[in-house]
Amino acid sequence: AATPVPKARSRARVRHAVVTHRVKHGQTLTHIAHAHRVSVASLRNVNRLGKRSVLRPGQRLRIPVAENAT
Repeated sequence: AATPVPKARSRARVRHAVVTHRVKHGQTLTHIAHAHRVSVASLRNVNRLGKRSVLRPGQRLRIPVAENAT
């Protein structure tokens, strides 16, 4: 019987860091996501926000940032 060989991973290892963003008047989750080059879904997930959540000026959001591991 043949022994299965594990597939080599083609993706680089990624480590996730987080930065903080303070919401300003008039900002939306879409604008913030675009400015930080992340998806709205990832912002919602990291910050535990629902689809009906309202952002308020001064609120702090965690922004996930992918970094290549060395």
